[in-house]
Amino acid sequence: LSASQFALSDELGFLFHMMRASAGSCCQPRNFHRALKQSREASALHLVDVVDVEGSLLSKAPLWSTICKFVPFLLEQLRREAREAKLAAARSREEADARRAKQREMEMLTGAAGGAEGGKASLDAMVA
Repeated sequence: LSASQFALSDELGFLFHMMRASAGSCCQPRNFHRALKQSREASALHLVDVVDVEGSLLSKAPLWSTICKFVPFLLEQLRREAREAKLAAARSREEADARRAKQREMEMLTGAAGGAEGGKASLDAMVA
């Protein structure tokens, strides 16, 4: 799951999971719809609330036009979220590596201060 509360990729994954689990029953895409409504780009493209509960068009634009705008929007959004997740994972790995390096450094310093035996162990650690 991503850090964002309204990640379309998470909600789309959840929607597909629910459709698989429903075994053909009807699924309501409320979470996905809520995430979509939070997107400024989706609102600017008039992708939100295009049809009412009965499926009647609320927009003056034809449905095929909305679909043609929705597909590239969704693909771009998924690409953007995947890129952000990849960058966040890389940052997290870098931070974990820095913490481990600092911890090793502290262990070496405290080992060196422990006397002759501790000093020998820390020298062995530095050589290894």
